[in-house]
Amino acid sequence: MKVIDITGPIYNGMWNYSEPLGSMLGNFNLSRFEFEFGKEKYSVEKFDGFKAQTGTYIESPGQYQVSKYKVSDIKIEKLFLMDAYLLFVDYEKLGEKDGKKFVSAEDLKKAEKKDIPKGAAIIVGTGYGKRWESKDFFSKSWFFKKEAMEYIISRKPFLL
Repeated sequence: MKVIDITGPIYNGMWNYSEPLGSMLGNFNLSRFEFEFGKEKYSVEKFDGFKAQTGTYIESPGQYQVSKYKVSDIKIEKLFLMDAYLLFVDYEKLGEKDGKKFVSAEDLKKAEKKDIPKGAAIIVGTGYGKRWESKDFFSKSWFFKKEAMEYIISRKPFLL
């Protein structure tokens, strides 16, 4: 089994969402408090302006339609040791529309080295994560074209 960490560091002044959401949510600030209790020293970190989507997260249809299932409806055991398939599409080779890079269905088909069984996890990587610490990380991030998302959905993954 190969383990791949797809998280990014959280730090003061990190990137924020595009407007109008960015100014509504405010900036992210990390601070540390040290205190003594019972003759022992403790330290606590405080996250001001922390957003649910600051790092890696799981989204469900319930985020968009109240009648659909929520992440809390998924049994945690189903997310543990799941078969995952990485589709790597080089960010530098992506197409572009309106100044933003995109992943197409053709990109995904070329990246698919073997059949992905129904119910697996699909991870789409582009190498864009190396830009995590740039101020425009969020605003310049790539997107899936509609046909690419339809292709992924046709693979019937449990998790994308």
